[in-house]
Amino acid sequence: MKNTILMLAVVVMSFVGLSPAEAVDQRENVQNYIASKDFVVDICVYEQEWIPATAKFPKGRLVMSAVVTGVHKGDIVVGTKLAYTHYFEEPPKFFRRFRSVVEGELRTFFFSKSDGTLKDGKFTIQGDGHIGFDRLAGDFAEAFAKELKTSPALKR
Repeated sequence: MKNTILMLAVVVMSFVGLSPAEAVDQRENVQNYIASKDFVVDICVYEQEWIPATAKFPKGRLVMSAVVTGVHKGDIVVGTKLAYTHYFEEPPKFFRRFRSVVEGELRTFFFSKSDGTLKDGKFTIQGDGHIGFDRLAGDFAEAFAKELKTSPALKR
């Protein structure tokens, strides 16, 4: 299963034009996300489900389930569950539908109230209005760590 997830990650990176070796200063992007989103939270992803494209819905979907582990901005509560979806215009044809446990993928996540609905302690995010990145590594994580030290908009 990890090989399948790794292959999907490489496909996603190629869609957005990223190479794992390229370093980019993301501080301005992080500042814009902080300013434009109602919530900035740390999450732990615990499950993912791949739903292939169909005739009724022509995009592939990767549905992620997570729980809020820390709050930097907004009035959301630690422990709130999140569900969010990544859409793929040209999804890989070699994946069948699957659901799997994710071994605690830690991410920092930005979204707004208008992106979804809160019901029974779970915030379900619709559409592509959210952004998230690995909490511990990469250009976004590095920029966010710097912002966390200096931004008055964020709780430390």
